[in-house]
Amino acid sequence: MSNKSFSVRQFDIIGDSGNPKITSTEYIELNTPRVAISTDVTVGGIVRSDLTLTNHSVTSAQLNVTGVGTITHSKASELHVTGVGTIGYAVAPNLHVSGIATITSLNVTGVSTVGSEVKVVDTFLKPQAVGLGTTTATGRDAGISTATGTLIYVPPTGMQVYTGDIGGWKTIANTAETPSTPPNVQGSGGFLYVYNNNNIHVFESTQPFTTPSSFNKTVSYTIIGGGGGSNYDGGGGGGAGGWMEGTAPVGGSQTIVVTVGAGGDAGIEGTTPGTGPSCTGNVSSVAFPGGTITAAAGGGGAFSGTGGAGGSAGGGRGGQGVTDGGTATGVAFPGTPGTNTPPAGWGYPGGNGDNPSPGGGGGGASGSGDHGNNNNGRGGSGILLHSIYRDPQNPYGFAGPGSTDFWFAGGGGGGSYPKSDSGRGAGGGSPDVASPYCGAGRGQGNENPGSYQNGQDNSGSGAGGSTAGATPRNGGNGGSGIVFLAYPTS
Repeated sequence: MSNKSFSVRQFDIIGDSGNPKITSTEYIELNTPRVAISTDVTVGGIVRSDLTLTNHSVTSAQLNVTGVGTITHSKASELHVTGVGTIGYAVAPNLHVSGIATITSLNVTGVSTVGSEVKVVDTFLKPQAVGLGTTTATGRDAGISTATGTLIYVPPTGMQVYTGDIGGWKTIANTAETPSTPPNVQGSGGFLYVYNNNNIHVFESTQPFTTPSSFNKTVSYTIIGGGGGSNYDGGGGGGAGGWMEGTAPVGGSQTIVVTVGAGGDAGIEGTTPGTGPSCTGNVSSVAFPGGTITAAAGGGGAFSGTGGAGGSAGGGRGGQGVTDGGTATGVAFPGTPGTNTPPAGWGYPGGNGDNPSPGGGGGGASGSGDHGNNNNGRGGSGILLHSIYRDPQNPYGFAGPGSTDFWFAGGGGGGSYPKSDSGRGAGGGSPDVASPYCGAGRGQGNENPGSYQNGQDNSGSGAGGSTAGATPRNGGNGGSGIVFLAYPTS
């Protein structure tokens, strides 16, 4: 019979029983954009080329997907995926993947060969790498049963292995996800440096501390008032400025005024009243959103009348016209910086003058000024700045016990009477009159009045008193205050 072309509008194979067959010695070619098969397909040989099967299964001795294959359900003796295979469910003794296969459910009973990568959701297997993906503790515990040896990764906890019903999940040490470091939100104002994960602002003059809208920090503060000036003719030493420490919350965009108090003026014969109050320093403060914190000024040393009251008070005059030291508004220092100060801050009284002897020493932030007949009117001791601020690369402050830096707020020494090097008071509690502590001034002896009598800038310390001598006589200027602010970098 010769070959004839023919066309069929509909072709039905109907049989009540058995398996109707279409037989060809070579192959049957269906040249159509789409072949729809409404039942499962069983193939005894090999299925090749691109294949998209949905809703039904493929059962084959060997299934080869050489293009892009999307298979909902397949069963084959061997499954070969050489393109990109997306497989919903596959059962095969042997799996060969030379492309990338995304498989929702896979049952492989034999040896699998993967040329590139096998990926199941966010878990993958490829040469030199295995990706576990991530889960949560809730997801981990949601299963009905877990096989011993199962590995999972819970980011906050780390990699875990299931050791069985008795041991349960065990965490492999040091595998937890490292949280990202939040940005360092900084304010501006003063001199800024970073030390031990804290931002430190140092204010040596009055200016604002400003913060951005994203700022939300608890700010630690140390505020030191301006030290008192001193007087002449056996004049008392100036007292240290008050010392305030604590914390304050600061959130959002703020402009916070930071005031650094100036030191008290020197008493000058014939020009100033010569009283302690006339030489008193000035307050330092920080106007936090929740209220202003103020460190009192240091009291001035006296020529007439008592020493000036202040955070730490000024000393009284020695020699003729002896007067007493002033009263401190601050309270006794507990011995440990870094704790919240009481509302009045820390400070001590000035020493009394005596005759014949030097003037009394000014009070310091951690100790009273000595009386004129005791240690020649040595000034009271100061305080070592809290360690949060003590960056060796930024050595603020002055010498003190055990340190060449970071000491503040010492009392000034009393001036000698009669004029004598042996009768002058040391500054800041120092045992050596030639080496004052805390930037405090030492009392005048046989020298002419000089800068050694002044409290040093930004020390918060008092000035040293002046001696008897030719007119016009004068005392020293108190040291200006200083403010430190600190808050975490994250």
